[in-house]
Amino acid sequence: MSNYYSIITERGLEKLTLSKANGKAVRLKTIAIGDAAGNDDALPAANQSALIREVYRAEINRLFQHEQDANILVAELHIPSNVGGFIIREAGIFDEDGELFAVGRYPATVKPNLSDGISREEIVQLAIAHSNNSQIELKIDPSIVMASRAYVDTRILESHREDHEDRTIIHVGADGDFPDLQSAWDSVRGKRIAAPLVFKLKKGVHTINKGIYLSHPPIGNNIYIEGEISNPDDVSITANYAESTDIICVDGVPALHINGLTIKGNDYQKIGLRVTQSNVISSSSLKTVKTRIGICAQFNSSFISNNSEARDTDRGMYADYNSTLYLNIPTVSCLKKEGNARGTSGVECSVNSCANIVNGTISNATHGTYAVNMSSLLVSGTSIEKCALGLSANNNGYINSNDTTISDCDYGIYAHLKSFCCLSDMFINSCTVGFSAVLGSMIRSNTPPNNIKNCPTPYNPPGHGIMGEYHSFIYRDKL
Repeated sequence: MSNYYSIITERGLEKLTLSKANGKAVRLKTIAIGDAAGNDDALPAANQSALIREVYRAEINRLFQHEQDANILVAELHIPSNVGGFIIREAGIFDEDGELFAVGRYPATVKPNLSDGISREEIVQLAIAHSNNSQIELKIDPSIVMASRAYVDTRILESHREDHEDRTIIHVGADGDFPDLQSAWDSVRGKRIAAPLVFKLKKGVHTINKGIYLSHPPIGNNIYIEGEISNPDDVSITANYAESTDIICVDGVPALHINGLTIKGNDYQKIGLRVTQSNVISSSSLKTVKTRIGICAQFNSSFISNNSEARDTDRGMYADYNSTLYLNIPTVSCLKKEGNARGTSGVECSVNSCANIVNGTISNATHGTYAVNMSSLLVSGTSIEKCALGLSANNNGYINSNDTTISDCDYGIYAHLKSFCCLSDMFINSCTVGFSAVLGSMIRSNTPPNNIKNCPTPYNPPGHGIMGEYHSFIYRDKL
């Protein structure tokens, strides 16, 4: 038997026997979850009439037949983002009389609370094995169960299939299938889809009064959010609220394509697009404007893009905690319009993360590109200008760069605190210091001297045998 399973209780079996005799189905109404009083080894018992320690109860959201086994019914509970602060270890299904019909052991799952600094919705499903499912039915309260679920089950995915493209398209916006992206996404949460699913955003400004949270995705095929690929300025999701929450947060989504869209903040406090425990692909035309961070990938996530832009921002694109950015032809300008101050970083990676930048343009940041805390940067064919530090590595950071132009910066390349830079064919122009290595760092470069122009201090330390601060060193292959 699996470590995690459910059983019908003795009282549940009694009701099924009565149901068979009188022809009246058992009506299931609610699901409760519990933390089993902290006992990870607690097992369900047939004589239970309640959970060991219940922490939350709500109406059953769906009761449906398992796709691969007709003898299994699955009851589903939706736990909203504002409920939490506990660990789920047990679950039980109650009938309309309030009696425990089935009980199960659930994998220990943390459900955080807003006060923990993390917020997410949760879907709990409990399976019931029974040979005659006609004896069991769902008692529905339409005011509580999410109506969009039932509607999508029978209507939405089929009615909006465009067979000539073999895609399911859900139109989002005024006079569309759904008024906003959040409700459209919620309508297909956890659903199995046969064809690629496209959330097509209508032209214009989609103003939101709270952040969009995309989690528990539909499964089985590709998912797209599309605006106008030829001109992302024609379609914008624009924040209109004071809280510092993300404009769009993608959480726990294995693959999501976002194209032809501008994400716009109303201050410099919000993250435009946060990608956490997810993978987002933007093959064309994704922009963020007026944000604290344009794109943030964190916690084992990746953001892969072509022609993405981050403008008028403090941090352009940021990877954190084992995450990856792959940026082809990115444009990042961190010049904040309010006060014309430099932003913190154009492209930054931290804590074992990596960024690969190809043919990019980065300007107006303290750190044009920044690898810190055992992270790495791969930079090729990129232009960096008007930054305090063009290429910057700190605290065991690593940079590998070739054919990159750095101009009008205080420091062209800056390696700090046991960091390492491996460089070839760089072009450094009008920087106060061309190459600088400090605090046990090393730079190795085969850049010819005539590629370094108008720099009062081309190398600090001068390199080739001259040790710098705290055993720092610059090794020049081409003298």
